[in-house]
Amino acid sequence: MQTLSTMPAGTTTDYGNVGLPPKCNADFCLIPLGMSDASVSKQIAEVQRLVRGHPEVKAGNVSWSMHSAGTTLGGFPPEPRP
Repeated sequence: MQTLSTMPAGTTTDYGNVGLPPKCNADFCLIPLGMSDASVSKQIAEVQRLVRGHPEVKAGNVSWSMHSAGTTLGGFPPEPRP
């Protein structure tokens, strides 16, 4: 299997044929840029509100946790749609 770093220049990849992994995880953090205050507490509260209210979280399909360095989301991808 070739990765993007080993593919010849000018080669394109058909990402439509890439299979879904059995489980997906995403981790993100908020970094204040161009703000006079380094606090992101209001933005973190908004992230909590959005994540808690998301239908996939409510249905139990996506787990999440907040930690000192950010937020981690995890779950199983949905079945492909026709």
